[in-house]
Amino acid sequence: MQVLAIVITYNRVELLKKCLESLKSGLFVPDILVVDNASKDSTEDFIKNNHKDIFYLKLEKNLGPAGGAEAGQNFALQKDYEAVWMLDDDVIVSEGALLTLLEYYEELKSKNGRIFLSSVAYTDLEFSKPMYNFLKYNPDTGLTSKIKDTLFREEYFEYDIAPMNGLFIPKEVLQDVGTFNGKLWGWYDDTEFVLRCRSKGYRGFSITKSKIFHPVEFRKHVKIFGRTFNILSGRPFRMYLGTRNNVYVQKKFLKPLNFYFVFLPVFFFKRLISILLFYDNRGVFLKNFLNGVVDGIKGSLEVQNV
Repeated sequence: MQVLAIVITYNRVELLKKCLESLKSGLFVPDILVVDNASKDSTEDFIKNNHKDIFYLKLEKNLGPAGGAEAGQNFALQKDYEAVWMLDDDVIVSEGALLTLLEYYEELKSKNGRIFLSSVAYTDLEFSKPMYNFLKYNPDTGLTSKIKDTLFREEYFEYDIAPMNGLFIPKEVLQDVGTFNGKLWGWYDDTEFVLRCRSKGYRGFSITKSKIFHPVEFRKHVKIFGRTFNILSGRPFRMYLGTRNNVYVQKKFLKPLNFYFVFLPVFFFKRLISILLFYDNRGVFLKNFLNGVVDGIKGSLEVQNV
């Protein structure tokens, strides 16, 4: 199977080196495309001098993870690859991660028809602590819940929402559903894509033996009623993008009454309380949150000064 690994990067050449090294050390080595979001460091020289066998696409400006994904997936379609494997530049893949996806793909496709797959991201290089970032989605309320932890001990499990990192997308899905929406720039762009896939009848499965490492940045842990939650500890603009895109996506997929009278009040209250109780620089985060809600409802997807 002809697979293109799409690695999206921006000003992180040292992390990119480790990512590419892990890809080339795998039991199945795919073709590789590095999508460079207009890096100003030595990324271009590094690729051209050390990886002449890798496709390199440098964008004119930083289009974010979503814009990079869209550009990379369009490249894959033009080159007629049978599937793409989506990765950030700070990911390190385990030796058998891609081969495992390929082994399960034919089996699950024969059983379930229209599918796409995911690797499981871990927060440590020993691959002992899964991120647990696959979600169940309520199509009536737009609210999500985590997949049960016990499912990570199964061979594979089905999900409703998955992160971009490790997403294995067959060509037929991109041709039918379309690519990532680059206008979202980043955060919840993967949610929008996966929900779009599911609305067309495709099912997503996580293959637990396909393991990748992805560090967690700009997060801190807080405990509420005995449960641990991750919240942003930096990059207020990410609060804006995450809020705007989440609101935009839910408005797109939910019925109007459900969006305005169920999802939006619950989402607004929960995030407002978390900012007021747990965030540093509350004023800055609150401003970004409120602006994100307004622009999400309006469908204003312009991103400036990034």
